[in-house]
Amino acid sequence: MNNQDWFEMKDIRDSGFANSPWITLRQEWTKSSGVFGQKGYDCEYVSTVALAVAEQHRHGGDELSVSLLTHNGSGHVGSLSDGEYRASDVYNYYGQFSGIHLVLEQNFTDFQEENALWHLHQDLVLSLGLKHTESEWVRPAENYETVVVCEQGCDKKPQLIKMRSVHLKDYLCARQLGLLIVSKRVRKRVLERRDDISWPEKEFEESGSGYRLCRRISEYDKDEYSETRNSSGASASSSGSEAKLFHVSSELTQNKWIPAAPKSIFVRQDGLGDIGSDMMDADAIVKIDAVLAVGGSWLWFSPALANAIVAETGGVLKWSTRDTGTIGFAGGDIPFGVNKDGKINVHKNDFASLPRQHLRKWVGYIDYPDECESSELLSSQIFRKPAETRAPEADLRDAFKRFKEVSDEKLKEVSDEKLKEVSDKRLKSGILKEENAEMQEIRTNTHRFRAVDEQGLKSLAKDLCRIFAESLDIVLLRICINGSVDENLRSLKLLVKFLAQKIGTEDANSMMGPLFGIQELREGDAHPPSSDYSKEFEKIGIDRSHSLVVQGHDLIAIFVETLNRVSATIEK
Repeated sequence: MNNQDWFEMKDIRDSGFANSPWITLRQEWTKSSGVFGQKGYDCEYVSTVALAVAEQHRHGGDELSVSLLTHNGSGHVGSLSDGEYRASDVYNYYGQFSGIHLVLEQNFTDFQEENALWHLHQDLVLSLGLKHTESEWVRPAENYETVVVCEQGCDKKPQLIKMRSVHLKDYLCARQLGLLIVSKRVRKRVLERRDDISWPEKEFEESGSGYRLCRRISEYDKDEYSETRNSSGASASSSGSEAKLFHVSSELTQNKWIPAAPKSIFVRQDGLGDIGSDMMDADAIVKIDAVLAVGGSWLWFSPALANAIVAETGGVLKWSTRDTGTIGFAGGDIPFGVNKDGKINVHKNDFASLPRQHLRKWVGYIDYPDECESSELLSSQIFRKPAETRAPEADLRDAFKRFKEVSDEKLKEVSDEKLKEVSDKRLKSGILKEENAEMQEIRTNTHRFRAVDEQGLKSLAKDLCRIFAESLDIVLLRICINGSVDENLRSLKLLVKFLAQKIGTEDANSMMGPLFGIQELREGDAHPPSSDYSKEFEKIGIDRSHSLVVQGHDLIAIFVETLNRVSATIEK
């Protein structure tokens, strides 16, 4: 980003506060680098305050500033005005405008060692049934869903409190209030050149819908600011210098209004009412504001939704093609697709058909629309032409079944002399041991959505190893190998020796390469990685430029393909 774009902050002022899945209630932090007055100095300051206000008074706060709402940093305390007590959570502007602070700041001015505290309004906490943990507020009624997050800086001072949009707007609806967000952001840099800044004046101000941007450029000699200061405190300067520096700054102030949800499901327990199948807009489908922000006929959800659903009793995740299937709960599963970014994509009509009790789980994972629908879902639902592809998750069971069948057949060819000390129970189980309940559950939960982050991808590799490499009976494998075998060889290397009898050691190692790569990733799940595991990913054949969920798909697909090649070789 060039300097002018950074100072003009178009990405900030054009961002949709109301459409975000998280809304900032309070924010204050400063980040800087370099020395003030010297080339390379860079500073950014942000302060945001949210005030709950009655709809009819929303325009009364158009001129409010952050400094007014924070009492210039003195915090919130109760006070007397004309003999009348004013509660600490109430903001009143000369009797013309009033609102309620949803985050209250407590300062300890007489105790410098004490950091300021930010308190979430107790009515908000109690009405939504929130429980405070170390750095967040969760909602036990929604399987301990995180509703509010507090972030601290390195100095342990609070710097951000944000709240999940759907819960905040639900609360505002119950109280018949909206939210006024007042923010200030200042950016400063000291530059040697200003060629990429085309502002015509040294001072300039522009305004638009809910924002005001002030920009300034000042020039001075390089030597004007010095680390050495005279006794009066003024900067020591040297005149006559022709080298110039430019101190460039911009200040963005915004007053944004966020309306409440049409209904309050969590606080007031409003019903959803009858939803017609022909109602396409989000207001008619569900009266939950997280969905109201999304236009069009499609909804997108974070891939983490699949993990949350599968973890619940009755959770359903089934695959129809490579990138489509059904997801939800027993009696309430709907078609879904996976787009190229790994997001879960569903049609609004299908979402509207979900039972009311299932909606809350879904809404917590709603994501921004990215205008990228699942191509296979479009083909199936819009063009009525399902893709002729297969999901590797659906093929996993068949791959295991085939390997077990062909390896058991080879076991039958082993002479009785070699098998005389092997128990009947072991022989019956076979080279690939019979799955116990734990392994069945692991295989059921082996799907691409586990890879929502790097650790999830490695955890997926771990489970693939557990259900295969750790399920191989190394005693029976050794018996099936002709000649002497090193006692230190474990399951995958023994399998290489087994395959080498048919195709040679070099080809066997090449065929098994992806499985060894997956095993090395599995070790990365057990121990903190010291590298990016690029060699392991390359060995498996995974393209790291893809989204993590797509990499999870590829991991399972390569595993299934390799296992099928191994089975075909054994069967020869």
